[in-house]
Amino acid sequence: MSIYNVLNVAKWALLTQELAVNIAGHNIANVNTPGFTRQKVILETQPPINLVAGQIGRGVKATEIKRIFDRFLGLQINAETENLGRLGVMSDVMEQVEIIFNESSGLGLNQIMSDFWNSWQDLANNPNGQTERVSLREKSILMASTLNKIDSDLKQIQNDIDMNISGILPEINLLTKQIAELNLQIAGIEVDERQNANDSRDQRDLLLKELAEKIDINFIEDDSGQVTVFVAGGKFLVERDITRDLVAEVNSSGLLDIKWVDTGGNLVNITGDISGGKIGGLLEMRDTTVNQFIDKIDSLAAGIINELNKQHILGYDLDGKRGGNFFSPLTISTEDGTNNSGGASVTSSSVYDQTILTLDNYEIEFLSSTTFRIRNVAEGTYVQNAVIDGTPDTDGTFTYTSGTDISFEGVSVVITGTGASSPATGDTFTVSATKDAAKNMAVNTIIQDDVRKIAAAGEPESGDNENALAIAALQNT
Repeated sequence: MSIYNVLNVAKWALLTQELAVNIAGHNIANVNTPGFTRQKVILETQPPINLVAGQIGRGVKATEIKRIFDRFLGLQINAETENLGRLGVMSDVMEQVEIIFNESSGLGLNQIMSDFWNSWQDLANNPNGQTERVSLREKSILMASTLNKIDSDLKQIQNDIDMNISGILPEINLLTKQIAELNLQIAGIEVDERQNANDSRDQRDLLLKELAEKIDINFIEDDSGQVTVFVAGGKFLVERDITRDLVAEVNSSGLLDIKWVDTGGNLVNITGDISGGKIGGLLEMRDTTVNQFIDKIDSLAAGIINELNKQHILGYDLDGKRGGNFFSPLTISTEDGTNNSGGASVTSSSVYDQTILTLDNYEIEFLSSTTFRIRNVAEGTYVQNAVIDGTPDTDGTFTYTSGTDISFEGVSVVITGTGASSPATGDTFTVSATKDAAKNMAVNTIIQDDVRKIAAAGEPESGDNENALAIAALQNT
């Protein structure tokens, strides 16, 4: 072996170890850099010199600078990042809901309702008392306004959630574009199999983690080192250097749907397919949790309004006259099915008999353009008896004629549509006596103007407290 070969072995050894020291320094310098992955120099022996006597070694060489990265752990971290983003925003929203109900202060809905029922008991103790009647009126107005405000505040939370979603979507679109740019960088660097785009890969992994915090994603990497990122069960956000945007669009309920822009520029609704990240958490709170609170508040208000009105009209006021409604009566809310293909619509709806009102939601489902049935949504059963344009029908399947009155279980509905505007098979119409009950709850203006109209008596004679006692007992119903 010549002196040249000896010196060459020493030279490559020094250069290789210098590279290893540089990489170690690079690792130390970036110990606090977000997304940085430790790197390592892979060493191999130089190809030997083959002689008759055998092989002579030629020293060491660096063949690769490799990231110390566990792909499985990386995927696990991204999955938990999705959960962290989802649970974080859910916690924030629940704190806002807690403030709205304000129960920890002792000044919340529970106390206000207790004061309302106690006022009825006070009136029963002194049914002719002016002070007790004024107090009852004020407590009733306070309870109604409290339910009004809770409903308004809960719906404001839904609007605030939409504002958050609107702010996050541009961030998602920016991240996908940055990932696409890094895809090109990585593919360009790693076209030579001896080169690793370590720092670019670190940047891309960090962006994927940030993206996962905002929305649930899946991704795969191809042979060129580029990733394809999927959302909503298979719709791609990034494919090599191509990206697809997410946009928000207001739906019929006034809230935002999240839509994916396909290759033709068409908008595809993916709201129901998003379950993770901040977006998933916000949608779950808006469409499920907060909506359930609104439904429960509406059911509570509707129950109080209807039951108290039913009892109040059985009593007598201080003038010996029958009581009227204590609260403004319930109204009927209707909604067309989102998948309706016919042209018919509900043109009027009302409560025709509050004494038989169930407060359940109903769905009118058309079996054809001329027949329909009515399903009790809460019980999952079908209404057997209805009055169609004044004629009783008891077979559970009813004949439709445009503009005729459909009456069942205290509710009256008119659906209009003929010819090309007739209902289509599968069309549905939701009927609810509880929707917006909390929003619309109010003490009857007659009672607000004259507390003598409060019907505390069970008989026309003054001094009777029978009806006030019956109303006070509703608290435990």
